[in-house]
Amino acid sequence: MPKNKKEMEYIGLTTSKKNYGEKNLLYCQINSLTILKKIDIYKKLRKEEFALKRILKRKVKETYEIINKLEEMLPETKYDKFKPIKIHKTSKKRKDLESEIEYIKRKIAELH
Repeated sequence: MPKNKKEMEYIGLTTSKKNYGEKNLLYCQINSLTILKKIDIYKKLRKEEFALKRILKRKVKETYEIINKLEEMLPETKYDKFKPIKIHKTSKKRKDLESEIEYIKRKIAELH
């Protein structure tokens, strides 16, 4: 242990350990640069996304304006704009048909 804080100790490294450390350091640098590159690509894509969103918003606004102009130009009708659609339920009929089919099959089975 060094007696004085200014004294340094040296550790001997073999060539293989030195090469291993240098390789790891270089791989870390490559990974860091790759991450920075991907961050730059991400920033570029976000800018494009915001630009496209602004364009889309403008186009939607223009479309609404055109629709409003068309509604003003078209004559008014006496009919409701939206009529409720009646939905016919056929599930009960289907069950009745299926029960009749089963009844007929039983009759046929009794005949055999």
